[in-house]
Amino acid sequence: MRRQAPAAAADEPSGPPPTIAADPETPQGLLVAAIWAEDVDAVGHVLDQDPELVSAKLAHHGLLHRRWLGEVQRMEGFFARDRSLLAEPAVIFAAKIPFYKNIYRSTRAMSPGSLAVLGLFVDRGASLNQPWPDAEHWIKDGVMETCGQYDSPEAMGLLIRSGAEVDVGQVWEPLGLGTLALQNGAARTVQALFDLGAAYVPLAHGLPHGTLEDVQEPLVQAAQGGQEDAVNVLLQSLSQSNLTRRISGTHDTDLTVLDALLLAATDCLQPKDSTDSPIAPNRPWLGQMSWLERQERLVHRLLDAGADPGAADSAGRTAFQCACRWAGADLIRRFALSVPGGVNQQLPYIDWQDKASYAVETIRTGEKVTYLHVAAGYHNAAAVACLLEAGAELLCDEHARTPLHWCFLTRDDFVQTEVRDSTSLTPQVRALYGVGDSEQQRLPWAPPMDVIAILLPSVQDVSKTDTSGRSTLHFAAQNRYWEAMAVLIRRGLEPAMQDGDGLTIFHCMVAAPKPSVAAPEHQAYMLGLELLREVLRERSDVGVDTVDTDGLTALHQACDLGHVLMVELFLTLGADPDCRDSVGWTPLCCAAGSPCQDRGETLERMSPNEATERRDKALYMKGLLLEAGADPTLTADSGVTAEDIEYDIARKLVDCVSRYAEELYD
Repeated sequence: MRRQAPAAAADEPSGPPPTIAADPETPQGLLVAAIWAEDVDAVGHVLDQDPELVSAKLAHHGLLHRRWLGEVQRMEGFFARDRSLLAEPAVIFAAKIPFYKNIYRSTRAMSPGSLAVLGLFVDRGASLNQPWPDAEHWIKDGVMETCGQYDSPEAMGLLIRSGAEVDVGQVWEPLGLGTLALQNGAARTVQALFDLGAAYVPLAHGLPHGTLEDVQEPLVQAAQGGQEDAVNVLLQSLSQSNLTRRISGTHDTDLTVLDALLLAATDCLQPKDSTDSPIAPNRPWLGQMSWLERQERLVHRLLDAGADPGAADSAGRTAFQCACRWAGADLIRRFALSVPGGVNQQLPYIDWQDKASYAVETIRTGEKVTYLHVAAGYHNAAAVACLLEAGAELLCDEHARTPLHWCFLTRDDFVQTEVRDSTSLTPQVRALYGVGDSEQQRLPWAPPMDVIAILLPSVQDVSKTDTSGRSTLHFAAQNRYWEAMAVLIRRGLEPAMQDGDGLTIFHCMVAAPKPSVAAPEHQAYMLGLELLREVLRERSDVGVDTVDTDGLTALHQACDLGHVLMVELFLTLGADPDCRDSVGWTPLCCAAGSPCQDRGETLERMSPNEATERRDKALYMKGLLLEAGADPTLTADSGVTAEDIEYDIARKLVDCVSRYAEELYD
């Protein structure tokens, strides 16, 4: 087989930029090139030579240029039509230059040069009222196709002069120009539509489900996306009666339009990124401070306009709860001082993302949730500090979980542990680690560390368990917050505690997701694990040999799953290498059976590389166990030894690889 040449680097173009004009040597091609260059004089010269071109259709490769830009910016996935030839009225092509030249909506704008070119066409009599088969399309949709891509009421006015129409009765429909302008923060376009007489009745159809979840309302989407300027235009343009109107719906709500906007602005997402794809809910430590400040200004603006700080949807979730996830100190203080009922209310709260993904016991959702629970659950240290200053108490939710439990309930994909210099940590966090102000160490850090440093002085019983018998350590263990576990154990938490299923923190650690070796988080993962190992070895008995309700120790589970790091950790903590489970299997038996999972009963096929990797891992664990004193002659209740299991698994691996090869070449 002939070897293919290596692909070009992802950050380099796959060749020079394409020629935009379809026929570069013709008058039409020269006009396309002049428009593309935003050269008013060159456009005027071509039109002087052939005045009829002012209302002609021009063939060009604008979409091909977008494709080329996408490859340069590591953007893939454009459709095949991006390479096709387009024929558009000259005035439309001139208005779409920002779209063709910039694939990022957030930075797309009508340049002075392009606007001057568009103005020249209109001044010279460009008209969309031509005998083209698709003339009606350009008249009806021309403004949407062009001005929907950026914020330029000047360009919209010029297109209207050329014959394009704006149906003011449709601009606020789901796919209307006003909706698009609001979603993308095109405030000047929104104002221009109001000037054209586009009447807007926000939430005219109410809240069908009593919440803002899945509500396709332009103003709500603008508030959630942090489009401060666009929302301000609406607040100034809408009548007070419209803003204070009670919203109807099939569920009982007592929300005004302003209240709904406040809920939307607090229950917000990050702005769309440069690829125009929505991303996860914002957290203050992600560096989106410009967005954070803009969103806070919007919330302050809505509160100033009369929105109720205690506004709640039909699910009971309030604007203050949502703000506790991300807002800074000033906004939290304002809510704390003005919310009816004070800061210790226990209210329903639901996280829509969590609820779709996790069991009830491990989601940030409940019926008796305080503001402090929410702030801790989303690792908003500033909000936690402000709430404690305002008199917030560490109350329990209906599952007996405190804010300290909530701090470790889940682990969002983007919450990563980092290795930081101790001098970059807050004084409270350095104190948790036992590092002096003048000392300099490399330490693992994750967002919960800032929160527990603030919470712990107010915690009366760090060993408190929830209704399932789980301590804070259990939750931290199942989400691999090793550094937090280390400092909590030093603060008095007992690592040998069992939950209602007999699980210790060691059982939970085995099941915790592990980052790949190539992941940026891996170094911090290993550093945190070493810190935890040191803390555990300081104690005489940590309960590493405790069995769960199925008779399994954590060492059994680690060997079953092939978790080498945990096997090493448990053995260094003194785990018994000859302990037996309910059927007499030792950890050595589990290690021997690990390549085929579930003790040799699951897999039907396996690639040769995977089989080799699993076998090598099993042999490595076997070596660790034998070195720790494991007895290879011990038999399970069925009479088999670890060597018997190893022989049987070797045969099964051969069968799995054979079936893989058969299916591969069928």
